[in-house]
Amino acid sequence: TRLVSDWSSDVCSSDLNVNVENAKELFTSPMRLRFDPKVLKLIEVRRGPFMAGDGAQVTYEATKLDDGAIIALNRVAGAGGMSGTGTLVTLLFQATGRGSTEVAFSELTLRDAKLQTIEAEATPAKIQVK
Repeated sequence: TRLVSDWSSDVCSSDLNVNVENAKELFTSPMRLRFDPKVLKLIEVRRGPFMAGDGAQVTYEATKLDDGAIIALNRVAGAGGMSGTGTLVTLLFQATGRGSTEVAFSELTLRDAKLQTIEAEATPAKIQVK
């Protein structure tokens, strides 16, 4: 399982998709993201379609912090896990200053429906604001 970031930008704000690739029975995905608040401000966290891709109910909670976010996506008990590739969340950022930063996972624990840890490689997104 891999988590990758897909960055698209316009003049003053940008979306960053947090995608999962080749997931096997993903059931819960709590995560904490960090970035430099001198460069970026998190405006919004939107739930992506992956965890509810089969129509199952998903609980979702996002707490914005000055330098990051705490996000939890959980499928309801009995729903089983999701397999495949897709977007977990989309983060809307606004530039706050010039410079570079990484949007990186400081905490990440992916689990299956048996609450067993799923090994995951998470690549930080490198952001340059000019």
